[in-house]
Amino acid sequence: MNKQTQAIIDASIQLENNVANLYSIFYATFEKHTEFWWHLHLEERNHASLIKTIRDYFEPAGVLPDDLLHGDIQEINHCSTAITNLIRQYDSQPPDEAEAFNTALAIEKTACEAHYQHFMTSHEQLGSLFRRLNQDDKDHYDRIKAYMESNDIPVMQVGPLQELLICHHT
Repeated sequence: MNKQTQAIIDASIQLENNVANLYSIFYATFEKHTEFWWHLHLEERNHASLIKTIRDYFEPAGVLPDDLLHGDIQEINHCSTAITNLIRQYDSQPPDEAEAFNTALAIEKTACEAHYQHFMTSHEQLGSLFRRLNQDDKDHYDRIKAYMESNDIPVMQVGPLQELLICHHT
């Protein structure tokens, strides 16, 4: 595995873990929504584990393609840093309910785009794992939005906080 691929994999693992950490803050903050946030937290941890498994299992077997993750390490790191900053901010001053849910929507939209469509369509064996990961992210976005609607939580326009999270993959 080349160094760029290794860096992208490691950054992707960190990004998934950061999202899980943010959701754990929301879990601890919003008693009314603890079950919802806890499930998302666990699923994000599972995403990180899936990526680790791909790295740890397929790379030693020599079947990890160099183009495994077709992504920009700077964009992944930018998203991860933005989420880390949110964690620090929300750890000391939690957001209100609407801000938390809208932040999660922004993150999941970003995560959907960050799971490397190129790879998912060009490598059958590993691609199926990433298709599962990508489907989970799409499902998260849809589930968050549906949960917001059923709980009368407004979907807001993207604000300055969420703007930090938007990664543009070309």
